[in-house]
Amino acid sequence: IEYLARMVSAPEEPQEAKGFAETPFVWVDSVGLLGDMVRHLEGCEEVAVDLEHHSVRTFQGITCLMQVSSRERDFIVDCIELRSSMHMLLGVLTDPSITKVLHGADSDVRWPQRDFG
Repeated sequence: IEYLARMVSAPEEPQEAKGFAETPFVWVDSVGLLGDMVRHLEGCEEVAVDLEHHSVRTFQGITCLMQVSSRERDFIVDCIELRSSMHMLLGVLTDPSITKVLHGADSDVRWPQRDFG
């Protein structure tokens, strides 16, 4: 494993989060918007990811919503609508140079592997 210098150096001062008015929100429900989001995220040093999973009346359940944020934009991805195209995020989610911050990630790594391949 190779670590980037920023990953092992002394931490910088915490960056204050931007407010809602300063951070555009994008509802991603088409392949074109998903591609735009991926291109934006490819240029980021860190991204935050949270998944929502629906399991009412099912044994396995399904990933239905993905929340992704960079320091400049927030995205809500309709994973049901884009189920067959979610593989487009594979490069960003597996890129070791992009730090991923996950919230409550006990299943957030397993679900996309199972649901999106």
